[in-house]
Amino acid sequence: MASLIKNQIIKRLSKFVKNLSTNQIHLSALKGEGELSSIDLDEQALEDVIELPTWLKIQKATCGRVFIKIPWTSLKTSPIQLTLDDVTIEIETCEQLRDLQKSTDPTNTNDPLLGKYGFTNRVIDGISLTISNLTFAIKAQGFKASIFLPTLDIYSVTPYGKRADSLNLTRLRNSAKDHILLFKEISWQNARIEASANDSNTAAAAIRLIANACRIRISMKKNLQDSTMVTSRVMVHFDDLLSVVNDAQLKSALNTYKEITQLMKRASEQRKQKAGDKLMKLEQQQTPSTFQPKAPSTGLNDPVNLSNSANNQSKSNDPFEHYDVVETSLHFNVKRLDLHIIADSDVLKSHLRLMMRDRIAESGALQMTIANLSIDHYPYHEAGSTKKHWIKYSELLALNREEWIQQLREEWNDQLNSAKSDSAHDEMSMKLEKALRTNRIRLFESCTVLNIDDLVFYPVSLNNTKEQKRRRPLITSDRTQYQLPEFLGVINIQHTEYYYPLPYSFPVPNSDLYIQIMPIVMRVDFATSSWLDAFVSSLSMTIDNSGVLKTDGPSFDFEHVAIKLDAMLPRIVISSDIFAGAYKLNETKHKDNPEPDLLERKEVSKQEKLEILEVNISKVLITNCRTGPSSNRAKLEKHIDLFKNTNFFQQNQWPLSNNRSNSSRISPLFEKHPYETYLFNNPLTKKYGRTLPEPPTANGALHSYYSMTTDSLKKSAKYDIWHFNAESIYMDFTPASPSESVRLAKQNMTDTFSISGWAVLDEKQNGK
Repeated sequence: MASLIKNQIIKRLSKFVKNLSTNQIHLSALKGEGELSSIDLDEQALEDVIELPTWLKIQKATCGRVFIKIPWTSLKTSPIQLTLDDVTIEIETCEQLRDLQKSTDPTNTNDPLLGKYGFTNRVIDGISLTISNLTFAIKAQGFKASIFLPTLDIYSVTPYGKRADSLNLTRLRNSAKDHILLFKEISWQNARIEASANDSNTAAAAIRLIANACRIRISMKKNLQDSTMVTSRVMVHFDDLLSVVNDAQLKSALNTYKEITQLMKRASEQRKQKAGDKLMKLEQQQTPSTFQPKAPSTGLNDPVNLSNSANNQSKSNDPFEHYDVVETSLHFNVKRLDLHIIADSDVLKSHLRLMMRDRIAESGALQMTIANLSIDHYPYHEAGSTKKHWIKYSELLALNREEWIQQLREEWNDQLNSAKSDSAHDEMSMKLEKALRTNRIRLFESCTVLNIDDLVFYPVSLNNTKEQKRRRPLITSDRTQYQLPEFLGVINIQHTEYYYPLPYSFPVPNSDLYIQIMPIVMRVDFATSSWLDAFVSSLSMTIDNSGVLKTDGPSFDFEHVAIKLDAMLPRIVISSDIFAGAYKLNETKHKDNPEPDLLERKEVSKQEKLEILEVNISKVLITNCRTGPSSNRAKLEKHIDLFKNTNFFQQNQWPLSNNRSNSSRISPLFEKHPYETYLFNNPLTKKYGRTLPEPPTANGALHSYYSMTTDSLKKSAKYDIWHFNAESIYMDFTPASPSESVRLAKQNMTDTFSISGWAVLDEKQNGK
């Protein structure tokens, strides 16, 4: 009997364990307990199970001991308990991306878990896992990293994130849709994360993170007919993250970031292929109610979600409808992030230390605290579809961005239609045009959203620590000043890239970046400004000498990214010795007398001596797009004509210019036509007689769309024209109070006024 069960275990585990033999299995069939020792896990099977990115590969995976406990009498309601000890996983980056075709092929009949979702699938999906001493070692060409977890637990939870006594409460099934929702959670109490560059000069400069109380909540939607994954949602939540970094560690971070971004860019084509597969599945499986919008949620299933559920109960009593995973997404949330930046002069070169010694104070450090940092990624969002199911989505905050995006799309569609009208109408392009109009081929978005609820940026900490503790933060939220509601965060950033699923290669717009900053107060501190200037200067020189950000391949023009920054009601507070209090004491020390001598006591007879200057701005706009009433092309042309008639911009003498050939100080980039700012050849550039390189996607595309491919209408960043506009600026002085009990009123300095301007980076005029 025992040997028969062992053979069945080997048959089931052969997919995940290599060279498993009966001698490694110790079994007590009646108790439902078993133990395996010294096993080697199958790398490819693990890659498929955890959906490891294709630019990573598991080199080796070992486990010292596996203990299993099976509740034979209650398999339907109680989970199988698995305990793993001393697990080590070695991961390496891939020069050649892994092929997803084999692992994601639904026709693979060797997998016993594929087929109609039944009892075996429910048992496997309900397994609880506990791992002790888990170590991840990540190796790459430019960096190495390690993650150590003392304990890790994986278990099933209810839809609102609570552990349940029965597995039936951890699943939601809707037979009408042929889908089932599963909810799992991964948690650990603490973790140690280290990363460093593979550089002998900075071998000891490892980036260290200490993470406490982390949990990963996973929601999966599977198809009941073939047990395949339809969509999933992964949410990583940290209670506290603490990191202390110096200049050498920042260099290691840049090296790590450089290599990871290059690998992720290479894997973007596979993302497009996967998007096509997901689109096909959704078309086959969705019903008219599948994409019904749901109420926004915080993503952590806290009491906010429960209240939302109660409010929407009248609309839908189906819990599946409320907790449905509409699209695949990844989420990262930190309740509190403390970041300390210090200047470690020991890692700087000798000449840098001599140059910066007077400007970087010993033991000087900066501290930044962020509350509720969240990063949400939606890699397969259909363009134009609803976003109401997104985490922390607010129609009020999204209104300004949606209007801006709508203007960008209208401008881009006009250029696309002009390009099509100037191209030959071949038969294939006409067929593809029909497929686009009937929505058979859809444009997708890869969206990343960053939210910060609150932040505090403290001034530099010098030797006079007692004084520093009494100083106010340099940058913080101005929520109390304007009595803003709690749901409004301080910073909201959304970045979007556009693509069509492979093998289609239609032209797509440039990516866009929208930054929204709610009211914040910024205080000017000369010591912090000087410290930051010295620190950044030394760091940039170290990076330039080490070549961390240099690329080995040929240099190309950067793609234009449509950027818009909206800052609402920022406030700048300037307090320095110029606006000091009622008197000031200057003390010095002499060699003969160690005690300080009182040299001077300045008393101010008039209490109207101003102490603080406040600059209040209603709204700040920074953008490189020609949309909106203040930044459109008509406004730009009007200002250019105004500047041309001004003598100041016609001078060519020093200090404006030493080049006598320049008859005007206005850069010719301001007058570039939009059709002259593209990166690659397309029908519009040919119309203006310009010859540009062919787009890289032209060689790999199976077909062209009116002689164009994916990158044909991408614009170049070197032609960006930046616009700055600050509305309703006014300044106030606050007099010094004669005593703590007396508070003087602010004195108005100026009436309201506005400032606007335009800027370009002209490399020719800069001598580059």
